[in-house]
Amino acid sequence: MSSFWETVLDCKKSNSSRDCPLPALVDDIAKRDPRRVCLSFPRSRNFAEGFQDITFHTFANAINKTAHYLQREIGRSSMFETVFYMGYPDVRHYIVLIALMKTGHKVLFHRQHESLAMEIELIKRTDCSILLFTPGAPIERILQHCRLESICMLELEYLLDDSRTCAPYPYMATLDQARLHPCVVTHIPSSTGRPKPIIWTHGALWDAQQWPHPASTLRHDSLFDTLAHQPLRLFSTCSRFDGPEIFRSLKQALCQNTTIVIPRPYSTSVDEVHEVLRYGNIDVLECTSGTLDKITTRLDILERLRKLQNVTCIGGKLSSQALFILSHYVQVHIPRARTEPSTPLPCRASLSTRR
Repeated sequence: MSSFWETVLDCKKSNSSRDCPLPALVDDIAKRDPRRVCLSFPRSRNFAEGFQDITFHTFANAINKTAHYLQREIGRSSMFETVFYMGYPDVRHYIVLIALMKTGHKVLFHRQHESLAMEIELIKRTDCSILLFTPGAPIERILQHCRLESICMLELEYLLDDSRTCAPYPYMATLDQARLHPCVVTHIPSSTGRPKPIIWTHGALWDAQQWPHPASTLRHDSLFDTLAHQPLRLFSTCSRFDGPEIFRSLKQALCQNTTIVIPRPYSTSVDEVHEVLRYGNIDVLECTSGTLDKITTRLDILERLRKLQNVTCIGGKLSSQALFILSHYVQVHIPRARTEPSTPLPCRASLSTRR
């Protein structure tokens, strides 16, 4: 019993330094550990060509470039004005989120499958007057119904070019000072059918994410010490371009020493999962129950699961048959609920058969 409370106290102690807003945390890690990798994405459609890793130095520099650019174009906001981001699904979503936090805005992300009427309603209900977009985005359909100032987002190649640095864009607020500052807008359906905007503050976003994350292995005295010192590469088949999911990914990268491997846009097939596992040096895999069901029929993928630390089922109920098959190859996590830590299921394969 005493060892349990020692673990809890150690976790709280090791986590105390992380209680600061995302912009400040990114800047701090970029100074202390600039070569640490936070994000990774395929270099091309051919996964054999490898993945481009983004360090915290590159990430912070890209955020600073974007924040300075946004200030020149739309200025700083003292009222947390809403910016609607309609961008190609890539790492710029992560860059935009932090950059807009620095300039005092809050972001409303375009969602691929959202209806036009729903997005127009959200834009109007959040008093949004600024549209930030990447080239090729279908902005005309929005501009026909909403009067928005339109700004084209910087190119990804320029943002990730470390040879083109810029001055830091300061963010001095503590979490206590920024706890009530709005930073992200999501929505839920209402009884009338109209979208109900949900305004997330820095404090709400931070508090909504529960420790520990399923990527932990619970083999050290302190769970947070484990996460802080054991680098992991995590690939998820779920979208990483929605507001809460972006924040969840960033918190994994910031506080759990995890590299988030971003899937290709729009869909992730079982074949793509196989290619990512083959070339992406993955440690942890997150999949929906439907994807995991399909994986159980693919021996080539099942064999690659042996090299992983664990697989987490997110979304849907995993069938007992699929769970039985998967547990022969890898440790499987089934989160009970968002407010509870996941429970690892023991791997049935003996150590002698694990590769």
